[in-house]
Amino acid sequence: MTLLLLACTSRILLSGGEPADTAGGVDTEIEGVPDDTSGDRDTGEDTGSSSKIDVFDTSFVHKVEFTVSAEGVRALTLWPSPYASTTMAFDGEELPDVGIRVKGRYGSYRTMPGKVGLKVDLREFGSTQDLHGIEKFNLNNMVQDCAKVHEFAAYGAHRLLGLPAPRVAYAQVFINGEDYGLYSMVEEQDDEFLKDNFDDPTGNLYDGDYYLYPDWSSYILLDFNAETQHLFVLDSGTDVDLVDVAGVTEQVVRRGTFAETLGVVVDEEQHAAVLALAAWTGHSDR
Repeated sequence: MTLLLLACTSRILLSGGEPADTAGGVDTEIEGVPDDTSGDRDTGEDTGSSSKIDVFDTSFVHKVEFTVSAEGVRALTLWPSPYASTTMAFDGEELPDVGIRVKGRYGSYRTMPGKVGLKVDLREFGSTQDLHGIEKFNLNNMVQDCAKVHEFAAYGAHRLLGLPAPRVAYAQVFINGEDYGLYSMVEEQDDEFLKDNFDDPTGNLYDGDYYLYPDWSSYILLDFNAETQHLFVLDSGTDVDLVDVAGVTEQVVRRGTFAETLGVVVDEEQHAAVLALAAWTGHSDR
């Protein structure tokens, strides 16, 4: 069992393979974040255009427009928000029956008609469509990032060290013709992301930051212990009983401290690199 921390520090991959070598190994001489952090990977099969379109092209601000029914708008006001069916136009390219829901919790969460963060799933309602190889992505409202460069810079720094990180671009978002402002468009960390970033993409990907009580009265920070291990959420994989998480917890408890367990269940080099970059960039999963 190997534990790998992804660039989004609340995401943990257990029992996965080695990261794909996309940056030539660890480079300790970082001169800066590249201007374009998007075009390193294949964006999927060509679906009929004369050339592949990079959904995460950073050379311009994308335009994402959603047309949502009155019923769908009502659904987006609920918590937790169910997916609502919409028609999406991405830089003028129209896709029907796309699922969107409101995302975010403490800090970034906003209600409609405020600047809501959104999760976009092109296959939520049974379609087999994709957007030039992309099935899911996030539209983050950046309400906690006054400079609007946090994710772009932090994930770019991770890629400079060869660490798995989602691609990021910018988009102007419109819902039923209303301009909701500038968003960061972030690649979803799912099974497709794992295939693109790891030589061996098998394993289970978990969301392990914190558990928020349904009434929002409080939250619990998650860790590998008996009290919170059952609250991890499986993002991708087949470990429905969280067996991997329980295995890491067992090692920690048996050996007394996480430091003593580190070499048994954690990719130490990657773990150290992720923690160092988190401190250097101030990236905190926004």
